[in-house]
Amino acid sequence: MGLSTSRCRPVCLDAEIDLHDSRFIDVAFPPTPGSLGEAKAGKVFITQDQRQNARWVRVPELLHFNQQISAAEFSQKQQSELTWTDMHRLTHTPGSLGNCWLVATIAALARRPGAVRRLFVEAEPAAGRFVVQLFDMASGRWELVEVDDFVPCTMEDDWSDVPYEEQADGTRVYNYKDVYTETGAKRLRKKWVPLFGRPNGRQVWALILEKAMAKFVGSYANLSGGTEPFALMALTGFPLVYILQRPAADDAETSALKNHWEWKGAQYAGRTSTGIGSSRLSHVPDDLLDEEIWEKMVNYIARTCPVTASITRFPAVASVRDYYRPDGLISGHAYAVLDAREVILHNAPWLQQGLRKGVLGQTWIRRKNPHGDWKAEGGLKAGARVVMGDSQD
Repeated sequence: MGLSTSRCRPVCLDAEIDLHDSRFIDVAFPPTPGSLGEAKAGKVFITQDQRQNARWVRVPELLHFNQQISAAEFSQKQQSELTWTDMHRLTHTPGSLGNCWLVATIAALARRPGAVRRLFVEAEPAAGRFVVQLFDMASGRWELVEVDDFVPCTMEDDWSDVPYEEQADGTRVYNYKDVYTETGAKRLRKKWVPLFGRPNGRQVWALILEKAMAKFVGSYANLSGGTEPFALMALTGFPLVYILQRPAADDAETSALKNHWEWKGAQYAGRTSTGIGSSRLSHVPDDLLDEEIWEKMVNYIARTCPVTASITRFPAVASVRDYYRPDGLISGHAYAVLDAREVILHNAPWLQQGLRKGVLGQTWIRRKNPHGDWKAEGGLKAGARVVMGDSQD
């Protein structure tokens, strides 16, 4: 083990971390197991095997080992481009943390790249140092959060280029010869896989923002099981976040009333209480119809406000597969809402499929799934919650 000291306390670093590297190491939130934290009761977090096998890898080394940047780019540490390229087309995905609420909110905020850029008060990619400002609701002030570019990873097989056939239930079937040699050895190369947020390609700014949030709330474990309103408050500094939610149809809250929506305000509970609640607002209608919610969503989207959606009321599940609905959405999962508009269809057989012919008015929502896919959906789903925030551009 190596020993690095700060003015506050000594920090024991992993033996594989090069202490002679001149790049920045954040001793206040060091690349050690303590920064991972311990799982909160009843929340998804990493397994014991993942914790034992975790290694802290700097972002440039991560991208270079996974063949996402060239040797020349790596040696020259030219990473300003790697940090900000295509911000509005975020393809960051969650890992083993259960923080789709944070990734969905970041994706929603990325519709306004200027709002994200302002969060990065200082960015020194070559030095591995970033300073991010996050809003602390308790003090009512922006707080500067300094982080390095170490991220916890595990070494895993790289299946990305192996051909497969997907079964009806989503299972992927691979050809034995594509995976193993004649002697039984695996053909697969290895790659570093971040335990938490996983950048697709060169985008790393969201990964750094996620790490700043982890430090902000005390550990990566404290990010598990949060809600989008907490992230919206921290990332925008806007204290009022609206929650539009269908009321429960039963005491167990396994379903929601259709065509009824409650207009609530998010209630901040504390920095480590990322799963915040909500309360009714006195100055708004008690009950809203689907049509009224649709108009509000279109209005907020047109103003480029960050909007997220999730299905929060659903029957108890017996297995992970039960979370997947026939319409392609996932119960308990958060999505970024990227667009909402009404489309007039003039005799479009490929879209009608059983609908009456003629001029059709259809409502469509374009959403981003933090697990990576983009999709346009028709209508508003049962059991849904829509979260709408604001930010200054």
